[in-house]
Amino acid sequence: MEENKKIRIKRSYIVIFCLIAVVLVAMIVGRGENEKITPETIPEQVVETVEIKEVIREEALGAEEELDAEIETNRDEMIKIFKENALANWGDDYRMVKYEVEEQTKAYDWIVKQTEYPDIMAKAKQNWGNDYRMVRYEYKQQVEAYESL
Repeated sequence: MEENKKIRIKRSYIVIFCLIAVVLVAMIVGRGENEKITPETIPEQVVETVEIKEVIREEALGAEEELDAEIETNRDEMIKIFKENALANWGDDYRMVKYEVEEQTKAYDWIVKQTEYPDIMAKAKQNWGNDYRMVRYEYKQQVEAYESL
């Protein structure tokens, strides 16, 4: 779900950029050498495009904030899982429980930022479940091998 939101945000920015580029090219091509572009000479389509760009930008920012909130909620839930697993593995060795939770949280934070090779990430998650240190390790190894082909 997070990946889809990130992709939609990126696509929104790409659409905005393309719209602006098309409008600017049209303005340049449509003007004579001595004609200057002023606010009065800007076609209404350009004004509409700028307004559309603002709407898309606001939607993208809203989606990004929603994604950040969702990631933070998921992170809190994952930390609880990390604690439960660490306590099950290490019992009353609280130093190791703390270490395990910190390492798993670091790995989780790294993983949620990754956007390349979603198929490789999905496979690593499938193989290792909530062991995010191993998910990160497998993902890095697989990406390195894939990129070397």
